Amino acid sequence: MLVTKRQNLALLAQYYLKFQGLTKHTSILTSKSYANDLGQFFSYKKITRLKLNPDNNCYEWPEKSLEDWEEWDETTIKAMIKAAQNKWSPLSASSKNRKVGCLKSFFKWLYTEKHINKDIAQLLISPKVPRKIPHFLSVDEIVALLQTLEKHLEGKKHNPLPTYILSLIMYGSGLRVSEACKIKWEDINFESGQIKTLGKGSKERMVVLPQRLLQKIRKHLPPSNYLFGDKAYPYHKILADLKYWSLKAELMKPVTPHALRHSFATHLLTSGSDLRVLQDLLGHESLTTTQKYTHLSLSKLHQVMEENHPLGEDNNDSD
Repeated sequence: MLVTKRQNLALLAQYYLKFQGLTKHTSILTSKSYANDLGQFFSYKKITRLKLNPDNNCYEWPEKSLEDWEEWDETTIKAMIKAAQNKWSPLSASSKNRKVGCLKSFFKWLYTEKHINKDIAQLLISPKVPRKIPHFLSVDEIVALLQTLEKHLEGKKHNPLPTYILSLIMYGSGLRVSEACKIKWEDINFESGQIKTLGKGSKERMVVLPQRLLQKIRKHLPPSNYLFGDKAYPYHKILADLKYWSLKAELMKPVTPHALRHSFATHLLTSGSDLRVLQDLLGHESLTTTQKYTHLSLSKLHQVMEENHPLGEDNNDSD
């Protein structure tokens, strides 16, 4: 028998989402992704609709959608898994991997909490995700973007000040866009050049900003609660603004906030930064995550080899 005690399966999923939000400190975006993934899993029998619970910043489903899940067993669960995987088959490997990971985590939680007596997470196989080369900008492209933003700072239409400051912060410190948008004025130590930020899982860390960047923040922004007023800067707005201004700068591709973070990491690494130092600056929990940047510096390594190795072109002239 799979179920240790007859309970409403969707209600348990609701408890799982609250557990993730309150204990694991998942972000609102992550909570929404988990709720979406589980909602699609449960739509094997009934479509569900998401809503945000302001009390705990977790996404949930309306109570009415939970009523039909009193009866469930291993056969039903396997059918639901198969239906969900069929629905997700057209998605990319990374998207499927995230959804399968969510289900595995949910079933592992059910087993750990003794709601089921069998770890059926093993029924789910995560697809292999090919490692992609992170998109980053060259130094010239970064300069072109920043110069375009500076040029229009005094403009009355579509003033790019928030885009300018946030671009400087993301490229100057490697902060994630979610971290940069939520910076509070009180979190900035102008004397030490440090900013306190909450990363993934609400893990606090200190990041260092160049003094020239701090001077620009002081010059252009009046003290407030957050950098740009009483609220955090909207994530969707910086996405749209960066796209607009990267086109104005005549760059080949629209710039994303993550591309600025990747550019920070890539330029530091190619300049000789230690991988462990870069891991701390980026707030990566695992060094493996940081290692994806190592192959980006191969051209630099090739140049060093050619210039310094005894068999390099510059050192192989015959008498």
